[in-house]
Amino acid sequence: MSTEQFITIIRKRLNRRVLLRFVVFALFAATVISVLYGLYYIVRGYAVPEIGYLWIALPVSLLGLLIAALRRVSKAEAARFADETFHLKDILISSMHFKALPEREEAHDLTIRLSDRSVEPLDPKQVPWLLPRRIALATVFCALLMFLLALLPPSDAVLAAEARQQAMMARSEESLEALEEWIEDLSENMDEEEAEEIDLERLKIAVEELEATGDQREALRQLARIEQEVAERMEKLDQRNDEEALRKAAEELEKADETEARQLAEDLKKKDYKEAAEKLNELKQSEAQTTKLSEREKELAKLRAISKRMAAANGSKMDPDARMSESDPNGERSEQSMEGMLGELDENAQMMEGKLEELELSDQENAGQCEAMACQLNEDIDSIARKLAKMQMKNQAQMKLAGLRQQLAMAQSFASGRSPGMAKMPGGQGAGVGTDNSRRDVREALADNGQYTNLTGQKGEGPSLSKIEDAESGSGVSRRTAVAREREFKRQYESFVQRDDIPESVKYAVGNYFESIHNYSPDAVRDTATTGAE
Repeated sequence: MSTEQFITIIRKRLNRRVLLRFVVFALFAATVISVLYGLYYIVRGYAVPEIGYLWIALPVSLLGLLIAALRRVSKAEAARFADETFHLKDILISSMHFKALPEREEAHDLTIRLSDRSVEPLDPKQVPWLLPRRIALATVFCALLMFLLALLPPSDAVLAAEARQQAMMARSEESLEALEEWIEDLSENMDEEEAEEIDLERLKIAVEELEATGDQREALRQLARIEQEVAERMEKLDQRNDEEALRKAAEELEKADETEARQLAEDLKKKDYKEAAEKLNELKQSEAQTTKLSEREKELAKLRAISKRMAAANGSKMDPDARMSESDPNGERSEQSMEGMLGELDENAQMMEGKLEELELSDQENAGQCEAMACQLNEDIDSIARKLAKMQMKNQAQMKLAGLRQQLAMAQSFASGRSPGMAKMPGGQGAGVGTDNSRRDVREALADNGQYTNLTGQKGEGPSLSKIEDAESGSGVSRRTAVAREREFKRQYESFVQRDDIPESVKYAVGNYFESIHNYSPDAVRDTATTGAE
């Protein structure tokens, strides 16, 4: 075996030894980190995820292999190590140096041959592996501890928390499914105008963006956001001022003698604005030029009887600014309030009434103006009718949103665990469909629908949980017993005189005084008095 072959074998053995040492150290580091990783979960009560061990062992092992590759032994280092181990007095490193020379002398060749003869009897296996036994034993111990930690089950509190989280996830999924169904039902029950008014598409997108979660707070927060959006849409549909104006008008119209006025009042009171709009359209004025003056007066009288009361109910004289419910950024009028529209209708009707009075005096020049005013009145009636129809649409949309909001409250109750399920409420007819008692023709509040319990019998008769007994006057026996007890006194006054500095005669006199007091009786006093008299 030549010197070069011997050095190559030594180098391979040294590289394997370095690799073995770094692998052992890497495994030790991986097991220590894994034990700490397992203790982190065990202390918190959780079971240790086994996949975490793999994610710890892989990078640490790769790091150990990388360091071992960087610490490989070169040929010169292997030759120097062999010279020191086998006591060759640097003959191997000298031989390598001489072989690398471009021109060698006889002394160099002699050294090379001597090196070859020196390595022939040597065995490279004599180089020890130098395994770090303590680190290896510690690695085995940490590995056993690591696997024992992996076998430990989670604590009862963690199991209960996981069960609650799974239940919350199921409730969240069920709530979102129910919410999507409600939105679809709401979309099917709405027409295009209602859907556009409440921006239903945006609400659908907000519902689709919700995700099921096992966190109860997050689930409630998501449902609260949807409920807030529904509440904002309901607030935009609010028309309480216009409804109040119509309510006052209905109360005033009920006092009228005309049938048309009372029918219109009934529709307004029921909030059937669509039917009220149709009745208002019946009061339109004729626009034909051939219309007789008497017919115009009759038509205007019907309209005037209604418009006058409706305007008077909300104030006959109004500020023009009060007639506007909304304004654009430029301050121009965008939408009139119902109160203003009713006042404007009555003003135009009053002006036409004055023109008709002038026409009675055969003033033919005002005929065109009268027809123009009739057209203006019809335009006012159309505006009021359109607003009534829009109010009807807003009321229906608001009722449907109120039903959706009620269902959202039920979903929040279910998500928080206060409700057992997402079943529909008894008697429900879907989103936006229900029964309003104020719109029912016949009320049957006392009708027997199987949900009442009828009590029969006469008051004061029959068995009861408590009884009252009356006793006659007379003698009786008291259950309270009298016990004769001797009174006890504390030695208080005696302690004042039982002292060493008080003479015995004084002590005797004081004691005799108290004894005479305790032994006092009226009979003894009487006997003493009788004896003294004798």
